[in-house]
Amino acid sequence: MQLLDVDTADWSKVDALCMDSRIAGKRFCRLDCDELDALLKKLRAIRRKQTTLKNK
Repeated sequence: MQLLDVDTADWSKVDALCMDSRIAGKRFCRLDCDELDALLKKLRAIRRKQTTLKNK
């Protein structure tokens, strides 16, 4: 999340990212193991896309 410029010291910002229905749709603390794995995959995909767009 820090690589996506989300201040991970501020739980309201972490929750705001996770609450987006395209990301997780619920607060970070409410995610189970499978949902955390899915979140990680989405965050990595977003990071890859950002990196790809910067390199073009």
